[in-house]
Amino acid sequence: MGNPTRKTFVRTAESFLKKLKANNDKDWFENHRDEFNNSVLAPAQELVFEIGMELQSIRPGIVAIPKIDKSIFRLHRDVRFSKDKRPYKTNIGLLFWEGPGKKMERSSFYFHVEPGKFILAAGLYTMEKLTLNKYREVVSNKTSGKELSEILK
Repeated sequence: MGNPTRKTFVRTAESFLKKLKANNDKDWFENHRDEFNNSVLAPAQELVFEIGMELQSIRPGIVAIPKIDKSIFRLHRDVRFSKDKRPYKTNIGLLFWEGPGKKMERSSFYFHVEPGKFILAAGLYTMEKLTLNKYREVVSNKTSGKELSEILK
């Protein structure tokens, strides 16, 4: 808990992301790649490793892989089918998910930083079709739907 990265990560990441938001092009990013690596990526990798270890001590099935496209969302945007052709996202997201399977279909913890915003979330982003159908059955059932409603209050 005394790691300085934890205390400074949001501030340093947000500082870089503000500059990226104002200069969202490949030339600018390439000229500032070292700054990204030092102030965003390396600290994010450190956080994924450390927080992952702590979460795994509570829940052994938690997956935390300190790599881009694993627990660290990539910065590059897929602009092929988008009207918005800016090449980079202006946020950094970290994901810790539970168990095998597609990470976006597993229960997870999500950590997100962007200029002026910090998000910490837990839950499911999307559900497998079978899980979604079971959930819909529970919600639409008079008894279990009422119980679920009470739990969520």
